[in-house]
Amino acid sequence: MAGQVLYLKWRPQRFEDVVGQDHVTQTLKNALRAGRIAHAYLFAGPRGTGKTTMARLLAKAVNCLDEDVNRRPCNECHICRAIGEGRLLDLIEMDAASHTGVDNVREAIRDKVGFRPSEARYKVYVIDEVHMLSTSAFNALLKTLEEPPAHVIFCLATTEPHKILPTILSRCQRFDFRRIPLSALVARLQHIAGDEGIRIDKEALQFIARTATGCARDAISLLDQLAAYGDEVITVERVRSVLGLSDVRMVHDLASHLAARDIGGGLAVISRAVDQGGDTRQFTQQVVDYLRSILLLRVGGDAIAPDMDAQTWAAVGDLAGEFSTRGLLRAIKLFNEAQLELRASDQGQLALELAFVEAAMTDEGGTLPAAPSVPAQRAPPRAEPPRSSPAAALQVQVPSVPTAAPPRSAKAVPESAPPAREMAKPLPIEAPAGAVTLEEVDQVWSTEVRQVFRDESWANLFSLLDSAATRRIKDGNQIVFEFTTEVVASKLTDEKSRIAEGLIRSVLGKPCRVRGVAQAASPTPAGARPSDPRSTPRAGQASPGPGSSSAGTPSAQSEQGGARDPYLEARSDPIVQDLIKRGGQVTDVQVLPEE
Repeated sequence: MAGQVLYLKWRPQRFEDVVGQDHVTQTLKNALRAGRIAHAYLFAGPRGTGKTTMARLLAKAVNCLDEDVNRRPCNECHICRAIGEGRLLDLIEMDAASHTGVDNVREAIRDKVGFRPSEARYKVYVIDEVHMLSTSAFNALLKTLEEPPAHVIFCLATTEPHKILPTILSRCQRFDFRRIPLSALVARLQHIAGDEGIRIDKEALQFIARTATGCARDAISLLDQLAAYGDEVITVERVRSVLGLSDVRMVHDLASHLAARDIGGGLAVISRAVDQGGDTRQFTQQVVDYLRSILLLRVGGDAIAPDMDAQTWAAVGDLAGEFSTRGLLRAIKLFNEAQLELRASDQGQLALELAFVEAAMTDEGGTLPAAPSVPAQRAPPRAEPPRSSPAAALQVQVPSVPTAAPPRSAKAVPESAPPAREMAKPLPIEAPAGAVTLEEVDQVWSTEVRQVFRDESWANLFSLLDSAATRRIKDGNQIVFEFTTEVVASKLTDEKSRIAEGLIRSVLGKPCRVRGVAQAASPTPAGARPSDPRSTPRAGQASPGPGSSSAGTPSAQSEQGGARDPYLEARSDPIVQDLIKRGGQVTDVQVLPEE
């Protein structure tokens, strides 16, 4: 015959046995003494904190036959014994998770609520996980809950009260259950272990209570599991072995390598923890808790110190001075995200390793260090295919992407031709101090800028900016994004522009402004498609005559006047835009002389 598990055997039978919910038990006891019993109660709170147990205690107390109100429930009368043994017909328990429909509510409650109790004083309905009921089921329950018969009491229990209709909430007395404090949970476990003859160290009890995170049912179930492991004294090492947890020294070593930015040493610690049979997700949670303790000590000192032994607290204090607050915040976010990824990943410790490497590479400013700038080496001059008209010769770098063959009618560029940039416009003027350059923006756009937008939950805004056909600099610090249509440009509102300015400024370290404009569509010559490159005027072409239907695009015009800018005009070419979207970069523009 199977024995009874401890969490059922030690379920509280009196209000005094409930741990950590004094604000609920005291209110209900006073209401019983004064005879102020409500017709509907809502018990909300985390799992394993006593919601369903409190509903059964209330059902006992209101129906107890003891004449002394202060002794109810007495657990001695036949009503209390019947409820404790689960055979009282007037206590109806309904699991809303498996009875969600309106027909279930109509059959179990509405059609039978009018019948008087068979032997008890009150008929008590306990609906567990009530938030799982459908909207139609809630509406079917609403009228009965609003004006129930005098002999009916409803006790609703839920872990997610925000999912319950406001019309239901307003008709119930709500009691919020809290997570059980560590000291109270340890005292309860010690009492159970003493009566059950379980030998266990106090440190192990504290470790069990911390692992349960305020849930009494989890803590008692873990104690029951450890008691079945063997007859020896239960120690912290046995608890870690059963739970698949790693030694706290490994967590401390990983945090030490993180503070020292020792990537190789940290990866070795992770590998050693996994090789010893530790659960990767549990180890990641331990790292998050350890870093949180360091953060609490750094920002609040001993006033908000978490519950831990003196030795661990001393080790945390040694590391607190080696981290920056910003670095700790980012590391905790990265490891927390890694823990969520590990739930649905079969890649072992990959997510944990990536989180550690990224956290170790993060500088004090909270961003990844930029890759070292390597000056681009200009390719030697070579003969270009001939072109049918004078146009800008482009030098586009596209990694591992095959480019389309040039037109056969193009003409070769003579190698002795002078540099076209000097012919097209005067030497560039050095930008003033603090000005933003397009090269700076392009260098960090796909790496650091994308990362900071993602970290601040503005990935959609980055996608909008990244969809721009071109971007350019105006007046030294204004980044202008040119979109293909006015509809897309209108999505970059003033509020989004201010948000983008702040995020880009945090990467560049320079003040900047963001503006979105729409490209004006150029008239299409007869017989040419809008995407045909021949419909786009090139730099160096003669200005169209008065009767010509072709005009330069606004993106190719200078901000100071009407002069053409070959660089901007080249970037606005549809073929070049397609290459840029594939990862290419425009590194040189040459204007061919007239023939």
